[in-house]
Amino acid sequence: MTTGERIKSMRERKVWGQAELAREAGIAVNTLYRIEAGLNRPRPSTIRKIAKALGMPPGELVNSGQAKESD
Repeated sequence: MTTGERIKSMRERKVWGQAELAREAGIAVNTLYRIEAGLNRPRPSTIRKIAKALGMPPGELVNSGQAKESD
């Protein structure tokens, strides 16, 4: 699971739309859309904002220790 997929999954568990999570995290909706879609790799500061809004540690959103995904 990618970072974007994890963020989307956690957002959906809270029954939030992208606009709500973006507002809570203080980021642009377009930024969140691009992260969830796998078009952008989020900066560490953005991961921290999103994690804080979701009420979880940033490390749970990051792809640590996973094998590289093939194209």
